[in-house]
Amino acid sequence: AIAACERGGRWREAASLLDAVGGGALRPDTIAYNSAISACGQGRQWLFALGLLERLLESGVQADAISFNAVIVACAGWSRSLDLLGRMRRNHVAPTVATFNALITGCERSAAWQQAVSMLDSAEQARCRADAITCNALLSACHRGL
Repeated sequence: AIAACERGGRWREAASLLDAVGGGALRPDTIAYNSAISACGQGRQWLFALGLLERLLESGVQADAISFNAVIVACAGWSRSLDLLGRMRRNHVAPTVATFNALITGCERSAAWQQAVSMLDSAEQARCRADAITCNALLSACHRGL
């Protein structure tokens, strides 16, 4: 049900369902949290998405790259997103190419082309191979920043 809310961008309903599951004998798993976080991102509710990530991390349920990526996408800005990259690493979650694509896209939206180039370097250091999305986002960030 939470995944259906995610697909529809119904973040309030997703959060309510997550609360309902958490209030009973069942415990929400990583997939349930990720779906609710993604729904918040689609609803442009980055602060709420960040709060759900906090809940996930405090719950003892294992966060994964998808958890962090969904919040990075929801934040849609490079400064908050960079904090999340650091947090991801502190929680022993390896960033993926999707992580760096989201970070570079956040840089592009902020016209922060230098940070976008830095993210490409970070991706290479993390052994994440750039793909077409990475290259397009980087080109767009550079074009927008000039």
